[in-house]
Amino acid sequence: MPEFSAAEGVGARAKPTRVSSENRYPNYDLMSCVALAQKVKDEGGNRCTVEQLGALLGYRNTRGGGFATRVANAKQFGLIETVQGRYKTTPRAETILYPATPEERQEALVEAFLNVPLYRRIYEIHKGIRLPESLGMQNLLHREFLISAGERAVLAERVMMDSADQAGFFEATAGKRTHLTIPIISLSPSVTSVDTEDAPRSEDARSGGGGGGANLPPGVHPALVGLLTLLPSKPGAWAGRTGFDEAWKGTLDVLYPSGSSTANAVREDLEPKK
Repeated sequence: MPEFSAAEGVGARAKPTRVSSENRYPNYDLMSCVALAQKVKDEGGNRCTVEQLGALLGYRNTRGGGFATRVANAKQFGLIETVQGRYKTTPRAETILYPATPEERQEALVEAFLNVPLYRRIYEIHKGIRLPESLGMQNLLHREFLISAGERAVLAERVMMDSADQAGFFEATAGKRTHLTIPIISLSPSVTSVDTEDAPRSEDARSGGGGGGANLPPGVHPALVGLLTLLPSKPGAWAGRTGFDEAWKGTLDVLYPSGSSTANAVREDLEPKK
């Protein structure tokens, strides 16, 4: 996976032009595009023509915008490519479809999500901080990425959030779509390289290494472990502190209602030191 630069700050603004790849948003979510890649691989012999793929997908006209959009979206996620006029799946798509381990499939899904320039930019801007509410995100997409307000912005926001969910970016917040967090993948250098400056590796978090980690008692919920990996590796001022505190408290409140002995034990053992 390619490395991505750190966010320019909470108030950072993208400066796209109307031809920028950052303006292009998928109309079909990640798993819909994975399904298209599976058609290419399993039913198209991994070398199907435009007409053949159109027939497999049920299109009567492959020159229309609907077919072109579906193919372009799958390419945005890096799942299919064109070789000598025929469609074939990429290694990333084949890893998702036929993984050797669950971990490598998860890693490939994360790579696919971040392969979309718009999604990568949104991730960078909101790394470690809370995402805007739905309407706020739609306004951001319109204002900063020139996506038309109204139905198009609604579609772009919905498909992005669904794709992030499918790639595991909301596991750390117990499914709540409040923060974009790369899911924990054991010993996965290519994925963890995205956050090398901002978070310790997952193994460090489990063993107490990295920034602010504790010796984790057995049975700690993965959502809490995922949040701990967000802690910076070096002490000091951290722009994402407020968002982290909110996510930490919210996750504890969901998993362990206030006043329970389990909640008190977890808070005592894992509460980040100020």
